[in-house]
Amino acid sequence: ITIPILKACAGIEKMRIVASGVNNGAIFNMPLNAAVEYTMDIDGRKITPVENQFVPEPFLDKVSALSEFQTLLGEAIVKHDHRIFAAALKKYLYCNEKVISKLFDLFKDIIDDEMQKAATFFD
Repeated sequence: ITIPILKACAGIEKMRIVASGVNNGAIFNMPLNAAVEYTMDIDGRKITPVENQFVPEPFLDKVSALSEFQTLLGEAIVKHDHRIFAAALKKYLYCNEKVISKLFDLFKDIIDDEMQKAATFFD
């Protein structure tokens, strides 16, 4: 995979990838500031979204909820805010006590005492 990426970055061949990023209008039926995954072309020093991307209507609610979860989770980490972390977990589609407990167990090494207070939002 490295060789095609290097060729694309050098402008020798265009390469199509899918990556996560802030929407910025790449997917027309999602919020501009949403964390989303979308198709992009690498061509030299330019990485541009493929045109006319959208989420099909039957999947829009689920994709929007996952996007909101990712967006809030990133914001919680950057701002180190346990309230935003709790809000992110509430947006997660499969959020229940077992999932929340598992997530806190997974992240306990990076979540300090202040972030642990987010667990009280689910009591």
